[in-house]
Amino acid sequence: MIDPRLIGIVSEPDRLDALTLLNERSAGVSEVAEKLDIELAAAGRLLDQMHESGLVEMVGEALNRGAVEQRYRAVVRVLWDDEDWAALGEEERKRMTDWISGMIVADVREAVEAGTFVAREDSHASRTVPLVDEQGWEELRDIHADALNAVLAVQAASAERLAEKGEPGFPALSAMFCCELPPRDGRVRRAT
Repeated sequence: MIDPRLIGIVSEPDRLDALTLLNERSAGVSEVAEKLDIELAAAGRLLDQMHESGLVEMVGEALNRGAVEQRYRAVVRVLWDDEDWAALGEEERKRMTDWISGMIVADVREAVEAGTFVAREDSHASRTVPLVDEQGWEELRDIHADALNAVLAVQAASAERLAEKGEPGFPALSAMFCCELPPRDGRVRRAT
């Protein structure tokens, strides 16, 4: 089930950005302040509020510039299943999609600018716009659901191996879209 707190913070950019960061890794107040480009005190208040509401938890302490700093990680995952998605209203789905697509665009832009997107010969980028019928749509949707489950399995297995080896690992973006596009003649067909 989609945590209702996720829907509530989609319109709060700083909380949303902080939760996104803390879904990817643990961080302290100073890292959150730097990443969000906000004052240290504002980042502290933000993390306190998120901790009180149960969105994040403290996972330890780290020494940062001579001071001990609490580290936080997200408790609420930014994932949901088909039933949860269908239960949202159209406006909520639109806000969530805008948020996710914005994160993907920012991640890709960062990887391209840093040169990491093309540094590996086996990185992948593709865009396909097939013309499908309802059965084809259902097949595409299932492919994406299966791919997401496979990505989560890889993430879990990698986490175990990294923990055993004491290695930090590296972030990899795996992003997928499956949506109906407007017809190329300009007419819009609403899904039934």
